[in-house]
Amino acid sequence: MKRVFKIGCLLLGIAFAFSSCSDDDDGPFEGADNYITAVTLTQGGETYKAVIDGDSITVTIPYTVSLDGATAVFEHSELAVITPDPATITGWNSERQFRVTAYNNAEKRYVYRVIHADIPNEGDVFLRTQADVEALAESGVTIIRGNLVIGTYSGKDSVTDLSGLTALKEVGGSVIVNNNYFGTDLSGLEHLEKVGSIKIGTAAEPSRTSLLAMVRFPKLREITSEFIVNNTNVQWVQAPELQSIGESLLMFSENLTSVTFPSLQTVGLDIQVRGITEGVSEYGSLVKAIEFPLLKQIGGKLSVMKMAALETVNFPLLSSVNGINVANARSLQEWNCPALESCSDISIIPLTRDVDATPLEKLNLKALKEISGDLTLTRLGIKDLTGLEALEKVGGILKLQSDKNLESWDLVNLKHVGGISILTSMNSFAPEIMDLSGINFNRGKLELKSLNIGTLKGPETFYGDIDWVFSVNTGIEGFARIEGNVNLDITYAGAVNCSLQEVTGNLIFSCSRKNKVSFPYLKKVGGNIESGKNNDSDASAFDFGALTEIGGWLYLNSRALETFLAPGLKAVGKQLCLTLSASWNVSEINLSSLETIGLKGPGKKDDVNTYELEMPVGLIQHFSLPNLTEVRGDIFFDTFSNEVESITLKKLTTVTGTLYIYNTDEETSDYLTLTELSFPSLSSVGKIDIQYNGGLRNYQTFGPLFVNNKLSEGQWNTWGNGYDPTWVDMKNGDYVK
Repeated sequence: MKRVFKIGCLLLGIAFAFSSCSDDDDGPFEGADNYITAVTLTQGGETYKAVIDGDSITVTIPYTVSLDGATAVFEHSELAVITPDPATITGWNSERQFRVTAYNNAEKRYVYRVIHADIPNEGDVFLRTQADVEALAESGVTIIRGNLVIGTYSGKDSVTDLSGLTALKEVGGSVIVNNNYFGTDLSGLEHLEKVGSIKIGTAAEPSRTSLLAMVRFPKLREITSEFIVNNTNVQWVQAPELQSIGESLLMFSENLTSVTFPSLQTVGLDIQVRGITEGVSEYGSLVKAIEFPLLKQIGGKLSVMKMAALETVNFPLLSSVNGINVANARSLQEWNCPALESCSDISIIPLTRDVDATPLEKLNLKALKEISGDLTLTRLGIKDLTGLEALEKVGGILKLQSDKNLESWDLVNLKHVGGISILTSMNSFAPEIMDLSGINFNRGKLELKSLNIGTLKGPETFYGDIDWVFSVNTGIEGFARIEGNVNLDITYAGAVNCSLQEVTGNLIFSCSRKNKVSFPYLKKVGGNIESGKNNDSDASAFDFGALTEIGGWLYLNSRALETFLAPGLKAVGKQLCLTLSASWNVSEINLSSLETIGLKGPGKKDDVNTYELEMPVGLIQHFSLPNLTEVRGDIFFDTFSNEVESITLKKLTTVTGTLYIYNTDEETSDYLTLTELSFPSLSSVGKIDIQYNGGLRNYQTFGPLFVNNKLSEGQWNTWGNGYDPTWVDMKNGDYVK
C-alpha cells in the first residue's frame, strides 16, 4: 500500500493595514508594501502550505512527492507585482527567486525552496527476496533506524537487483550483504549518506556472494561503526565523499584492483587491506596504489598485507596512527607518510623470505620523531635510511634485517632506543662509520650480526646487552665498560683484539675456527666467561692479560686450544673449567695469580660443571697453579696424556670437596708419565681420589694429612695407579713404592 504523508505547516500571519482612498483620508495612498503573505501548492489533491520566514519561502513535502505541475497560489500586498508570475511556472521542485515590487516601485526579494521530508522505518528490514526489495521501494522509506539485511546467508531465496532503493538516505544500523545476493554491484544504494556499518562478510569469514565486483557508495559521508568488504570477487571499493569511519575499514580480496577514498579524514580503529580473503597464499590483489590524500587520523593500526602488485602507498596528511604493518608486498617501491610524527610500532616486511623483489626506492617518514614500540624494516632493498632522519626515539627494538643493499647509517638524531638489532647477509651492511655513542639504550640489547662496519663507535659505558658477530675489519671505539651481558661470535673475525675493560654480566664466545681472542685491557667480569658450553668451539688462543676477577664461572671447551693466558686472575667466584675435547695442542695454561675458586659463603651451586676446578693437565709437562690457596668445592685434574710429569699446587691449603687426579682413559694408564704430586700446604680436604696413573708411586706430599689425622679411611682412595697405598699404608708412613 502506498503511504501518503501530509505536512502541517505553520503559517505566519502577518497583519497589514491599508489606508482607504476616500475623501476623508488625511493623505494620499503611499503603496510601499511588497510582502508575500501566503503560498500554497496543490498536487494530486493534496495542498502544501509554505512557511514564510523573512525572505525565505519553504515548502516541506514527502520524499516521494514531486511538485512538478503543481498549482500555486501566492497572496501578496495590495497592488504589488510578483516577478516571475507564479501562474507561468510549472516546475516547483527547484529553488527559485521571486521579486515583489510595491506600487511605489520598492522591491523585496524572496527565495523559494523545497524540502523533502524523510520517511522512516523504525525497525530492521530484511530483503530475503526480490519481492521484498520491490515492497521497500514502493513504501518510499528514506531512513531505516535498524539494520538493512540484503539476501540470505543460505537457502534458495535470492536478491538480484537493488535499483528501486534510490530513496534510501540513511541506515542507522548495519547494511549487511549476505551470500544470496547475486547482483554485480550495489546500484540502488547510491543515495546513502550515513550508515551505522557496512558488512560484506566479516573480519573472520568472507562473504560468498559470487557476482559482486563493485562496491560503490557515491554519496556516503559517514559510517559510525565499521566498513568491511571481505569477498574474493570484489574488484573496486569506492566511497568518494566518505569523510569518517567510526571504527575499522577492512578490505580483503585477491581480485582487488582499486580502492578510492579521496575525502576520508578519520578512521576510529584499524585500516586493513589484504590481498586474499582466506588461505595461506603469500600474494594476491591487483592494486598498484593505495592513496588516502586527506586522511589525517587512524585510531588503530594500518595493515597492508599480501599485495603482490602494490607499488605505492601514499598518506600525505596522516599525522596519527597507532601502528603500521606491511607484509608480503613484493613490488612495493614507495611508502609515503611525510606528516607522521609518532607511532606505536612500525613493521615493513615486503617479503617473508629471500626471493627476488623490487627494491623500495622511497621510504618517506621524514617527520617521524618517536616510535613507542618496535621499528622493523626487513628485506626492503633500500640503500640508506634518509627517510627516517628525524627519528629521535624507538621505545622498543630497532630491527634492520636482511637488507642486502643497505650502505649507510643515517639516524643521526636517534637518542633513545629499547635496543638495536641489525641482521643482514654477510658483509652486506657496510657503513664506514656507525656512531652509537649518543644513543641511550635504556639497558636494552645491541645486536649486530653479519656486518662489515668500518668503525663502530659507542659510549665509554654501555648500559645494556651486546650480541655481536664480529667481521674481519671492524674497528671498535668506546665500549670500555658494559653494564650487561656480552655475546661475541668471532668465527669470521679470525682474531679479536678488543679494548673492553669491564663486563658486569656474562662474557660468552662462539667460534668454529681457530680464532684467537685477546682482551688485553679486560679487568673484571661480574658474571661468567664461557666458550663452547652450548656449541662446538675451535678457539686456539685466549689472552686475558689484565683480568683479575670473575664473579661467576670460567668455562672454556675447545677442540683446538693451544694457549690460555690469564696471569693476573686472582679469583673465580663459582667454577673454573677448561676442557679440551680431544685437543692435543695445548702448550700453555697460565693462571699463575689464581688464589681462590668457588662461592665464599652459602649459595646455589651452578650446574655448568660438576667440579669447581677442572683442568686438562695431561698435556702440560709440569702443571702448576702456584698461588691457588682455596677451592670451595671439588677439583678434577685430568691426566689423560703421557705428557704430564708433575702437578704442583704449593700454596693450596683447602679443598672443601674432593681432590680427583684421574686418567679418564683407563686403557692408557700404564703409559702415563705422571710421577710427582706436590701439595705441601694442603691442610684440609674433603676427600682424595687418585686413579689410573700408571707412573705414580709417590704420595709423600699427602703424608701430613695422615700424621695430623686430617683424613679418615673413607676420605682416601687410590686405584689403578703404579702404587695404590691404602689408608692404613699412609697412616703407617708407606708413602712410596
